[in-house]
Amino acid sequence: MLKVFLVEDEIVMREGIKNHVEWEKEGFEFAGEASDGELAFPMIQNVKPDILITDIKMPFMDGLELSRLVKKEQPDIKIVILSGFDEFQFAKQAIEIGVTDYILKPVTSSQLLEKLHRIADGIEEERSREKTALFIEQEESLQSDQRRLFRKLVEGRASMSDILEQGQKLHMDLIAESYEIVLFQMRPKHVEQNLIGTYSEQMVKAYEEIGEYVDGQDGIQMYEQLGEVLAFLLLSKSRDQISYLQDSLLDQIKKISEKYEDMLYFIGVGNPKHHIREIWYSYEQASSVFSHRFMESQSRVYFYSTEREDDIDIGGMDVGKLDRKVLKNFLSTGEKNELDSFLNEYFQSLGEANLKSTFFRQYIVTDVYFTVVALLEEVHATKEQAMAICGSMKDGAKSLGNLEETKTYVRELLLKVMDARAQMAKQKYGSMIQDAKEYIHANYNDEGMSLNQVAAYVNVSPNHFSTVFRQETGENFIEYLTSVRLEHAKEMLRTTSRKTSEIGYEVGYKDPHYFSSLFKKVEGMTPKEYRGGNVG
Repeated sequence: MLKVFLVEDEIVMREGIKNHVEWEKEGFEFAGEASDGELAFPMIQNVKPDILITDIKMPFMDGLELSRLVKKEQPDIKIVILSGFDEFQFAKQAIEIGVTDYILKPVTSSQLLEKLHRIADGIEEERSREKTALFIEQEESLQSDQRRLFRKLVEGRASMSDILEQGQKLHMDLIAESYEIVLFQMRPKHVEQNLIGTYSEQMVKAYEEIGEYVDGQDGIQMYEQLGEVLAFLLLSKSRDQISYLQDSLLDQIKKISEKYEDMLYFIGVGNPKHHIREIWYSYEQASSVFSHRFMESQSRVYFYSTEREDDIDIGGMDVGKLDRKVLKNFLSTGEKNELDSFLNEYFQSLGEANLKSTFFRQYIVTDVYFTVVALLEEVHATKEQAMAICGSMKDGAKSLGNLEETKTYVRELLLKVMDARAQMAKQKYGSMIQDAKEYIHANYNDEGMSLNQVAAYVNVSPNHFSTVFRQETGENFIEYLTSVRLEHAKEMLRTTSRKTSEIGYEVGYKDPHYFSSLFKKVEGMTPKEYRGGNVG
């Protein structure tokens, strides 16, 4: 029940309101009364009502001053002013203070109840929004922590005891008989469309569908990776079940992906491992065969058990056509950490005997150079811009002394293009991301701030915004919003003596316990400890 507190100096009016409303029947608790603001204030501090009903004109402390003090202590309290006709000039002050509503005297119980029920509905709706926003915030924070732990797991950067302990805290069940890694990515069939990161709506929808499928499955965990790659960790309680999980996942991924005819899909599957400390090895296996996707123009599934990095048969293919297609594929979706494995495979595909020829190496350098220049022009770079990025062909001519020099030149050239790709993507989405950041900075103290709200402001779908924001900023929406809020909170902790709960409220956290918990999690200390360390 919502608690109501009444402050009225006219005893007849006060008793009438108190006794002529069936408070409990109407869904309220009458929590207390006082005859003036001075008496009321300490009682309100103790009772903490949800709704305050107060007269304006009272001895010692009037209703407006009381409202101002109470609002400072309890920013979310709802206040109803009882006003006479001759007191209407105080309305502007009441609005500035944050009074919710007013009633002209004399007051009937039906008038009062109508106002109270309307306020109660608003409180319920507000609390529901807060609860939803808090749940989403906590869920996104949890997912971010889970992604970090998964990254440690596949990189072998933490002890098993730490992994298991953190996994338990993050609701990640990592105890199993068998483990397996599966990697997945989609890209447009026409790769030049994706050179600067179009983040196709089709791809976003497909990833969302796959995520919904995984959410309903035991033994499959999904983690988003950079470069629009999804990683799946398969866990089975028996060694026989891992193949069933794998088949089910691959069937579902293919079924969903094939609905989007303009997209290609690629899947890399590592071998099953029987110890948690070997998950990184399954990940490495999946990654090694997954890198073959740059050589492909058709959707494909790669199994490490049946394929090795040197297994791709490209014999008989026209080299001139092959290398341009492969380069376009890699420059479309490849990441810098995949460059070396791509180049090894790329040069291997050209044939060891061919690479001994200086003339053939000159052909490679020339072809790679003009391929990337043409590709940059396809995505609206001018010829001058493309030449500035790639440098002079004379640099390529200097790299023909031996194969290693040629490889180094090609590697550096592709790195330049990948840097340019990243810069073009920033320019493409820069305006949208900047608008979103400015909106967040202007409205960070809105406790209802959500990803959907910001996505609507920049006029894109929530899923599309979420994908682009994380790819372009390196952090998800909640992480960015949290960092903005906590920076403002830290500034207030350093420069004011305001209560921690007030500061939390000011930066968008109505629940003081959640604010303190989040602050400690991010900053490694409580708000009180932070303030203590910054005194003087």
